[in-house]
Amino acid sequence: MEDTLSGIEYWQKYAHTYENGFYSVSNSEILNKMSLVYDPQKRLNLKHYLIICYDSYIELVASGYTLKEEY
Repeated sequence: MEDTLSGIEYWQKYAHTYENGFYSVSNSEILNKMSLVYDPQKRLNLKHYLIICYDSYIELVASGYTLKEEY
């Protein structure tokens, strides 16, 4: 029987994802808490991002990003 869980449900159930990538987190509790300390005036327009790999992830709070493809 094939597992029909969504990406988030699969990640929560098995503690890893089959969809590696770079994601933007909306309605982030982490960002709301960090903004009170690092950007209380809301001038930096901070965003919360996830870089997900097979068995680990990186959480990033930044004002933006630029993806550069290198060969």
